[in-house]
Amino acid sequence: LGCAVSIAPLLLAVACTSPGEPVPEDLEGLLHYLWAERLEGDDEDLATAVANLDAVVGGSTLATPLTGRTEALTDEELATADLDREVDPSEAVGMTLVNPFACELDVAAELLVTADQDDFYDTFEDYERRHLDDVDAWLDGELATIAWEVTYAVSIPLGSDYTADLAGGARRVGVDVERGDFVLSWGVLTEPATFDNDEDVFDQDYRIELFYAPVAGTVVHAEALWRHMEAGFVDTDDDVMQDLILDGILDWDATTAEWCETGWR
Repeated sequence: LGCAVSIAPLLLAVACTSPGEPVPEDLEGLLHYLWAERLEGDDEDLATAVANLDAVVGGSTLATPLTGRTEALTDEELATADLDREVDPSEAVGMTLVNPFACELDVAAELLVTADQDDFYDTFEDYERRHLDDVDAWLDGELATIAWEVTYAVSIPLGSDYTADLAGGARRVGVDVERGDFVLSWGVLTEPATFDNDEDVFDQDYRIELFYAPVAGTVVHAEALWRHMEAGFVDTDDDVMQDLILDGILDWDATTAEWCETGWR
């Protein structure tokens, strides 16, 4: 992971959280909390979670990425994904990342919700996002939350090509807190991915992302994801695959920063 720093010392408490519980103060607990409360959580409680997270990572002075691992989702946390199939959440390995990049929050938010992600990022072989709500209304602050469905195709370095469907969304919270407003985004793999072979498996993927601006011109991206994938000779229990996944997120942030600098509208 290059110059990324381990966040193991910051993961100080048991991560499991239940909807409606008090706001944690450790990074791992906070990321689980944001996942559990992303849909129904009170704005002020979410703002407290962001303030706590910022205090832990030192967002205003953070200069290098922080990466780590997190506990699996509990059954109660998994229930917020609203899956219509049975899965074992303990098989989905948890990974975390906190990364600053140069951008204004409004620009990063607009890139986040644009439908044509494959016009800006070269991750996908194919990509189709179907918004279920009015994006312009969300960008104008008339809607707090929007949802979408995605079908995408990817070729992975250590495996084969696959196609997957996910349900995602974003929530923007604007409250009277020191760092201004912030954005939560999430994604859920709704069905197991379809590979071009019979050996590889990708059947669980849950993601929570936070974007906030501790200082003007800098966005901090904090993310937890839980994934179960077996591709080629590795799976998500292996450091090799975990590093590939986290490096991919860092590359995504770097590309976002480039678009923020050059302009894209």
